[in-house]
Amino acid sequence: MKQLILLIILFWLSTSTIGQTNIYHPYVTDSVMRTTYWIYSMGNEEYFCYNWIGDTTINSTLYSKCSRVSNNPTPHLVYYGGLRQDIPNEKLYYIDLSNTEYDISVNQHLNIGDTLQIPCKFFEAFKIGFCYDPDDGTAIITKIDSILIGTTYLKKYQTGASLSYSFNPLVFICGIGIYEITGFEYGYTLYCYAVNNVSLIGPPLSICHCSLLTDMKEPATAIDAISIRPNPVRDYLEIEIGNLSEDNSFIITNILGQSVLERNITENKSLIDLSNLTGGIYFMRVEHNKTVCNYKIIKE
Repeated sequence: MKQLILLIILFWLSTSTIGQTNIYHPYVTDSVMRTTYWIYSMGNEEYFCYNWIGDTTINSTLYSKCSRVSNNPTPHLVYYGGLRQDIPNEKLYYIDLSNTEYDISVNQHLNIGDTLQIPCKFFEAFKIGFCYDPDDGTAIITKIDSILIGTTYLKKYQTGASLSYSFNPLVFICGIGIYEITGFEYGYTLYCYAVNNVSLIGPPLSICHCSLLTDMKEPATAIDAISIRPNPVRDYLEIEIGNLSEDNSFIITNILGQSVLERNITENKSLIDLSNLTGGIYFMRVEHNKTVCNYKIIKE
């Protein structure tokens, strides 16, 4: 009898995983709150909050608005792109600030041993670091199982290291995105995931370092006028400043507070050569319109 029960359990586990193979799980792209958690090799920790809420029409096409939550000077949303889905064709598209659309679809019908390919722009859309080349998001699936999110079982991939070795093993949940990345230099986790203020992944919303904002006002603050990418960075860091004033400069220091590079900024877009710096954590101080903004830079 015990052997029969064991066989039934094993059969159920195998069929539940196989059953997920032929199911496409659409992404929820409205009224979504995502909090990401990063921990770095030096022990530093950071939380970042993103809201996907509201719609925008670009080139006669409707997109869900993707925004990060800024707390300067008060909590508000800063738009960074849009998402749209073609569910019958199992496609997910992302449009960036240049209004260029990218296909960021991920195959949800893979098996163990297959190659998982996550498009570079997927990392940008879901705000998971920066992708340098297609192999960054390419890895071999080593394990597949199901995970209960709310009332729905979703397919979960676990992989080995990416083929470019830009990241170590990751966990990808179909219909949600990258859940976890493990590595020596940093670790990433989708700390909180909520839809319509109902927590589906992570702790209660009261301690998620985030909330779903309905105020879509986007005041133009100094920190929002500055864009720094990619981060982490290998060789060149691009800094873009809107409304360039007469007095703009930056200084980069190491973890000991020693200056390693400083310069005046004379153009709206500038490339900063960091190729001579050793890998690690640096801090960047940008002065813009009599306002000081500070950033943490990860040098690979």
